[in-house]
Amino acid sequence: MYLLVDRRAKAWALYSDPHDLGYGVVVGPESFGTPVDLPEPFGLTLNTSEF
Repeated sequence: MYLLVDRRAKAWALYSDPHDLGYGVVVGPESFGTPVDLPEPFGLTLNTSEF
């Protein structure tokens, strides 16, 4: 899992399910303030409003 935070664009993107050709699941880009739902094994939600 890879969480990319772009401070210039004020956005984030979450990449998960890695395989040989990249990542199988991409969420975003989303604006700061939109929560990030981290999948298992973390299973939590990050508040991005203070990024």
